[in-house]
Amino acid sequence: MSNRRSVLSELKAFLANPSSTFLLLEDVTWTTFTELEPHFNELEMRQSLRISFIKDSIFVQLMPSKAHETGHRKLAEEMKHELKILDPTPTHAGGVNDVGSATFTHPNLASLEGDTVLVPLTQKDLPRLVIECGDSQSYPSLTKKANNWFQYFPSVHAVIIVKLYLDINKKVVIELWEHAVGGKSLNGTVMITLHTLAPAFRVPLDCFFPAFPPWIPNGQRELVIPAAMMQNYYDLVCSYNA
Repeated sequence: MSNRRSVLSELKAFLANPSSTFLLLEDVTWTTFTELEPHFNELEMRQSLRISFIKDSIFVQLMPSKAHETGHRKLAEEMKHELKILDPTPTHAGGVNDVGSATFTHPNLASLEGDTVLVPLTQKDLPRLVIECGDSQSYPSLTKKANNWFQYFPSVHAVIIVKLYLDINKKVVIELWEHAVGGKSLNGTVMITLHTLAPAFRVPLDCFFPAFPPWIPNGQRELVIPAAMMQNYYDLVCSYNA
């Protein structure tokens, strides 16, 4: 499907009558993607789409739901809040910059847009921690995107996958994946349901920083979002699907 006209035709048909919230266009060259990028950028702004290119495929995501947006934005806010508690100096801003759903490009291979991306202030152009959230998006597609972050962007140390199951069960599963030789390793999982109290969420500080800032308290090696804050997070996410 390297032909520009074919790609646009498939995309327009999908937007006119979407049968799901995602569209995958395969066998697309990098040249075709870059030629169509101005058109994609316009669509992203006009229809709140998210469009990524991975090796030889274009992945299109329709407008995220409120639960989806809250699932990654609120979690990022809680992490930044805890970082600022470690050092409230305004100029430090917790040592990270939240660039939102910024796009990062690996020429000829990948153009990925995270749900939320955090970069260290010392390396503002390099993604360090990525949050990917899905409600209608399947768990396998979330893990595939996590794999692509690790494969194409060596600066990424951690990807947090947030999977929302907002049916009658109202379950939220959060997985912390870290870079490992040959791929990724699961560092921890948090599951919150209607029938379980939320636990604290722990994230190693090296997920945020390539080198610990001098203001990190001596001996501290992880950031902890307290259980009460995680319960508030869960309640807020689920409120959008009540």
